[in-house]
Amino acid sequence: KWGIRARMRFTRSQDVATWVADEGPIVFSRWDNAGQNQGSGFNLYKGIPDGTGLSYLYGRHSHGSVSDDVNIEYLRPQATDSGRLLALLRPTETNNFGAVPVEIDVESYVEAGIRVDGNSGSAQTPLVSGLSLGNEISLRGNYSSVSPFLDGTRRYLVSWSPCRLRLATGNGDILNCTQERIASGAYRAAAPVYGLWLLDIASGTQRPIQSPEEGQQFDEAVLMTERSLPTFIPESQFSGDAGALAEDGLGI
Repeated sequence: KWGIRARMRFTRSQDVATWVADEGPIVFSRWDNAGQNQGSGFNLYKGIPDGTGLSYLYGRHSHGSVSDDVNIEYLRPQATDSGRLLALLRPTETNNFGAVPVEIDVESYVEAGIRVDGNSGSAQTPLVSGLSLGNEISLRGNYSSVSPFLDGTRRYLVSWSPCRLRLATGNGDILNCTQERIASGAYRAAAPVYGLWLLDIASGTQRPIQSPEEGQQFDEAVLMTERSLPTFIPESQFSGDAGALAEDGLGI
């Protein structure tokens, strides 16, 4: 797998994690940080490959959609078997690198709880339920990256760390998480240890591919698979008077 990383637009924000949809547009995460307070953070946008046709897609008013206590960012948009958009919801800062992978119905929703017709609903469906965000202890472990098979089986290559604990009063042995230990308040989260796993949504199973090793993280693995080329959208052609632009000190 190879790719080209290039700056699409010159703005006061930052565009990252681009994905080319089958229909040809590019979907990406944009850091909206141009001085506004409402919706400041990483939101989803779309446009065509030549950098024109930019439009807001999703997320500006949904940063509290997972937890009232943690603001999340919308990162790494990808395709799914269901036709919905896959994204990683991750806090701006975290000690465990954890994220909540969700499928988002961007065709029917403009925000997590608002449909395009203005009615309420729920746009986001987590791949795995019961995950905690931020620096909270997550009994079901932490997911850091997700790569879909896109073969109709709803399988994913994931980077996952099991939930691990240490006594809050020292640096003793690492223990597995239990609800009782977490509820006791006597333990704190131990450093994550990410390995590679095969997550099968249909069967509800998760099997190891690369076992985790203490002090080493396996992260951001990407599947290599044959894929049809997306629809080609040619660059926009300028039909005006280039000379008149030059007289005004402008260009194409």
